[in-house]
Amino acid sequence: MTLNNTWGFKKDEHNWKSTETIIRNLSDIASKGGNYLLNVGPDSHGEIPAESVKRLAEVGEWMKVNGEAIYGTTATPFGEELGKPTEVVDGYGKKRPTSSGNVWRATQKPGHIYLIVFAWPADGKFSVPAFAHSITGATLLADPSVKLTVAQDVKGITVSGLPAKAPDAIASVIDLKL
Repeated sequence: MTLNNTWGFKKDEHNWKSTETIIRNLSDIASKGGNYLLNVGPDSHGEIPAESVKRLAEVGEWMKVNGEAIYGTTATPFGEELGKPTEVVDGYGKKRPTSSGNVWRATQKPGHIYLIVFAWPADGKFSVPAFAHSITGATLLADPSVKLTVAQDVKGITVSGLPAKAPDAIASVIDLKL
Protein backbone atom coordinates (compact mmCIF):
# COMPACT_ATOMS: atom_id res chain seq x y z
CA MET A 1 0.00 0.00 0.00
CA THR A 2 1.00 3.61 -0.30
CA LEU A 3 0.98 6.36 2.33
CA ASN A 4 -1.14 8.46 -0.01
CA ASN A 5 -2.82 7.71 -3.33
CA THR A 6 0.21 7.26 -5.56
CA TRP A 7 3.24 4.98 -5.83
CA GLY A 8 5.42 7.80 -7.16
CA PHE A 9 6.02 11.40 -6.13
CA LYS A 10 3.37 13.95 -7.08
CA LYS A 11 3.82 17.42 -5.67
CA ASP A 12 0.06 17.99 -5.45
CA GLU A 13 -0.75 14.65 -3.74
CA HIS A 14 -1.63 15.42 -0.13
CA ASN A 15 -4.22 12.75 0.65
CA TRP A 16 -2.20 10.98 3.35
CA LYS A 17 -3.45 7.90 5.15
CA SER A 18 -3.98 8.57 8.84
CA THR A 19 -1.89 6.88 11.50
CA GLU A 20 -5.07 5.10 12.57
CA THR A 21 -5.56 3.67 9.08
CA ILE A 22 -1.95 2.48 8.91
CA ILE A 23 -2.07 0.79 12.34
CA ARG A 24 -5.42 -0.83 11.58
CA ASN A 25 -4.16 -2.03 8.20
CA LEU A 26 -1.04 -3.43 9.88
CA SER A 27 -3.14 -5.23 12.51
CA ASP A 28 -5.58 -6.55 9.93
CA ILE A 29 -2.85 -7.85 7.64
CA ALA A 30 -0.89 -9.46 10.51
CA SER A 31 -4.10 -11.14 11.72
CA LYS A 32 -4.37 -12.82 8.33
CA GLY A 33 -0.76 -14.01 8.38
CA GLY A 34 0.44 -11.40 5.92
CA ASN A 35 3.21 -8.82 5.69
CA TYR A 36 2.52 -5.11 5.23
CA LEU A 37 4.59 -3.57 2.45
CA LEU A 38 4.14 0.18 2.84
CA ASN A 39 5.50 2.39 0.08
CA VAL A 40 7.37 5.42 1.38
CA GLY A 41 8.62 7.36 -1.61
CA PRO A 42 11.00 10.30 -1.71
CA ASP A 43 10.07 13.69 -3.13
CA SER A 44 11.74 15.30 -6.15
CA HIS A 45 14.77 16.20 -3.98
CA GLY A 46 15.22 12.61 -2.77
CA GLU A 47 13.84 13.38 0.69
CA ILE A 48 11.06 11.60 2.54
CA PRO A 49 8.11 14.02 2.88
CA ALA A 50 7.46 15.35 6.39
CA GLU A 51 3.94 13.86 6.39
CA SER A 52 5.41 10.40 5.78
CA VAL A 53 8.00 10.86 8.53
CA LYS A 54 5.31 12.04 10.97
CA ARG A 55 3.07 9.04 10.36
CA LEU A 56 5.90 6.53 10.47
CA ALA A 57 7.11 8.00 13.79
CA GLU A 58 3.58 7.68 15.23
CA VAL A 59 3.33 4.07 14.07
CA GLY A 60 6.76 3.49 15.58
CA GLU A 61 5.54 4.80 18.95
CA TRP A 62 2.59 2.40 18.81
CA MET A 63 4.93 -0.47 17.88
CA LYS A 64 7.22 0.26 20.86
CA VAL A 65 4.31 -0.65 23.13
CA ASN A 66 2.40 -3.18 20.99
CA GLY A 67 4.94 -4.61 18.55
CA GLU A 68 4.89 -7.94 20.38
CA ALA A 69 1.41 -8.46 18.89
CA ILE A 70 2.81 -7.98 15.36
CA TYR A 71 6.43 -9.14 15.15
CA GLY A 72 6.88 -12.89 14.74
CA THR A 73 3.17 -13.66 14.95
CA THR A 74 0.94 -15.82 12.79
CA ALA A 75 -2.69 -15.51 11.73
CA THR A 76 -5.65 -15.40 14.08
CA PRO A 77 -6.84 -18.66 15.62
CA PHE A 78 -10.43 -17.37 15.49
CA GLY A 79 -11.59 -15.82 12.21
CA GLU A 80 -14.91 -14.57 13.58
CA GLU A 81 -13.53 -11.08 14.19
CA LEU A 82 -13.51 -10.53 10.45
CA GLY A 83 -17.29 -10.38 10.40
CA LYS A 84 -19.65 -10.91 7.50
CA PRO A 85 -18.12 -9.54 4.28
CA THR A 86 -19.52 -6.34 2.84
CA GLU A 87 -18.93 -4.72 -0.52
CA VAL A 88 -16.72 -1.66 -0.98
CA VAL A 89 -15.40 0.28 -3.94
CA ASP A 90 -11.61 0.05 -4.21
CA GLY A 91 -9.19 2.72 -5.45
CA TYR A 92 -9.81 1.67 -9.05
CA GLY A 93 -13.58 2.09 -8.79
CA LYS A 94 -14.23 -1.67 -8.70
CA LYS A 95 -16.50 -3.35 -6.20
CA ARG A 96 -14.87 -5.97 -3.98
CA PRO A 97 -15.70 -7.79 -0.75
CA THR A 98 -14.07 -6.66 2.47
CA SER A 99 -14.35 -7.38 6.16
CA SER A 100 -17.21 -5.70 7.95
CA GLY A 101 -15.73 -6.41 11.38
CA ASN A 102 -14.00 -3.35 12.71
CA VAL A 103 -13.87 -4.04 16.43
CA TRP A 104 -10.83 -6.31 16.90
CA ARG A 105 -8.21 -8.53 15.31
CA ALA A 106 -6.05 -11.32 16.74
CA THR A 107 -2.56 -12.67 16.15
CA GLN A 108 -0.71 -15.48 17.88
CA LYS A 109 2.69 -16.92 18.69
CA PRO A 110 3.63 -19.80 20.98
CA GLY A 111 2.12 -19.20 24.42
CA HIS A 112 0.17 -16.08 23.42
CA ILE A 113 -2.91 -14.86 21.62
CA TYR A 114 -2.95 -11.10 21.11
CA LEU A 115 -6.32 -9.36 20.90
CA ILE A 116 -5.88 -6.05 19.09
CA VAL A 117 -8.93 -4.04 20.13
CA PHE A 118 -10.11 -1.07 18.06
CA ALA A 119 -13.41 -0.39 19.87
CA TRP A 120 -12.71 -0.38 23.60
CA PRO A 121 -15.55 -1.85 25.69
CA ALA A 122 -17.28 0.61 28.01
CA ASP A 123 -18.27 -2.13 30.48
CA GLY A 124 -14.70 -3.32 31.17
CA LYS A 125 -15.28 -6.71 29.52
CA PHE A 126 -14.15 -8.05 26.17
CA SER A 127 -15.29 -11.39 24.75
CA VAL A 128 -14.02 -13.54 21.92
CA PRO A 129 -15.13 -16.92 20.53
CA ALA A 130 -14.24 -20.21 22.18
CA PHE A 131 -10.71 -21.51 21.85
CA ALA A 132 -9.57 -25.13 22.19
CA HIS A 133 -6.67 -24.42 24.58
CA SER A 134 -6.83 -23.16 28.15
CA ILE A 135 -6.14 -19.48 28.76
CA THR A 136 -4.03 -19.09 31.92
CA GLY A 137 -4.11 -15.30 32.23
CA ALA A 138 -4.30 -11.96 30.49
CA THR A 139 -2.43 -8.64 30.56
CA LEU A 140 -2.46 -5.37 28.69
CA LEU A 141 0.71 -4.79 26.68
CA ALA A 142 0.50 -1.08 27.52
CA ASP A 143 0.17 -1.72 31.28
CA PRO A 144 0.90 -5.24 32.53
CA SER A 145 0.19 -4.13 36.12
CA VAL A 146 -3.58 -3.91 35.44
CA LYS A 147 -5.24 -6.93 37.06
CA LEU A 148 -7.37 -8.73 34.47
CA THR A 149 -9.47 -11.84 34.97
CA VAL A 150 -10.34 -14.44 32.36
CA ALA A 151 -13.42 -16.63 32.18
CA GLN A 152 -13.43 -19.41 29.58
CA ASP A 153 -16.16 -21.88 28.64
CA VAL A 154 -17.60 -23.56 25.53
CA LYS A 155 -19.24 -20.27 24.48
CA GLY A 156 -16.06 -18.23 24.51
CA ILE A 157 -13.48 -16.26 26.46
CA THR A 158 -14.26 -13.11 28.45
CA VAL A 159 -11.59 -10.79 29.79
CA SER A 160 -12.78 -8.57 32.67
CA GLY A 161 -11.23 -5.75 34.66
CA LEU A 162 -10.31 -3.63 31.66
CA PRO A 163 -9.79 0.06 32.47
CA ALA A 164 -12.56 2.50 31.53
CA LYS A 165 -10.27 4.27 29.06
CA ALA A 166 -8.40 2.41 26.32
CA PRO A 167 -4.61 2.44 26.80
CA ASP A 168 -4.33 3.60 23.17
CA ALA A 169 -6.90 5.61 21.23
CA ILE A 170 -6.28 3.66 18.01
CA ALA A 171 -5.69 0.05 19.08
CA SER A 172 -4.98 -1.52 22.46
CA VAL A 173 -3.64 -5.05 22.91
CA ILE A 174 -4.74 -7.73 25.37
CA ASP A 175 -2.23 -10.57 25.69
CA LEU A 176 -3.94 -13.88 26.44
CA LYS A 177 -1.47 -16.33 27.93
CA LEU A 178 -1.74 -20.01 27.01
